[in-house]
Amino acid sequence: MKSLKVWVSNLDIKQLEYFICVSELGSFTRASITLGVAQPALSRQIRQLEVELGQSLLIRNGRGVYCTEGGTMLLEHARGILHQVDRARSDLEHLRGTRHESIAVGLPPTLARFLTLPLVTTFNSSMNGATISVSEGLSNQIQELLIKGRLDIAVLYHNQPSPDIDAVQFHEEELFLIERVNPSAKEVVTLAELATIPLVMPSRQHAFRQLLEEAMGAHKLSPHYAVDIDGVSTILELVRHGLGNAILPKNAIVNFAQSNDVQLRRIGEKGLFARLSLATSTRRPHTMLQKSTIELIKELIISS
Repeated sequence: MKSLKVWVSNLDIKQLEYFICVSELGSFTRASITLGVAQPALSRQIRQLEVELGQSLLIRNGRGVYCTEGGTMLLEHARGILHQVDRARSDLEHLRGTRHESIAVGLPPTLARFLTLPLVTTFNSSMNGATISVSEGLSNQIQELLIKGRLDIAVLYHNQPSPDIDAVQFHEEELFLIERVNPSAKEVVTLAELATIPLVMPSRQHAFRQLLEEAMGAHKLSPHYAVDIDGVSTILELVRHGLGNAILPKNAIVNFAQSNDVQLRRIGEKGLFARLSLATSTRRPHTMLQKSTIELIKELIISS
């Protein structure tokens, strides 16, 4: 591949934007719709980029589009280039006094239920006209969005190590057995007892499920899964109707209208805890807004 210095002067930033979109969506058709660009024009721009670089970047087959080795390499650089362009534009706008910064945050569903409102409210009142967007998803999903440059900050449960992210653990959140109200139930449920209780849990890639299986596996025990559900609200509804029990943090029942119909029991004498980390991309420099938002998120979670 030509060096960056050779071709950057002739580089069309739009071509990089188009290339990233096609690569991440794996489809010219979907990228065309997302970008609002006619598919022939989109294909032409990608082809011009390939000609400029002197090699194929994408392979097309009946199942979609995927990157060649060179395309994968370019994709990593392209994300960083576009971020630097955005940062340069932002700094120049700052000099003109027209800077409008924005930040994108990813939250797991259990945190989003109680954190989104105070986060957005406090951010809007203290960040001098900057804007914030909040995305909700499982930890593995928002970690992937962070790597792809779609998010600036991600709050993760038990994040998977990656050279593309810098994750710092800052808090531990206790998980509880959530069940229908039962006044005769003990305050603590043992892992042995938990193995006999039908559970309504998120799918296998969910951090809480992995944590539970690790804790029980250490005692040669296995959870009893009744239903796999990824939505927190749906899980709580099933629990409320007696169709199983859940393993979730206390914050999961915040804003749940029927929270009086369920109760929490501690898991084991020492409790079961999930690690929370704040993650940012190692490919992009931190901004003052990013650092301030991280501190705000820490403060809101720790004080909750």
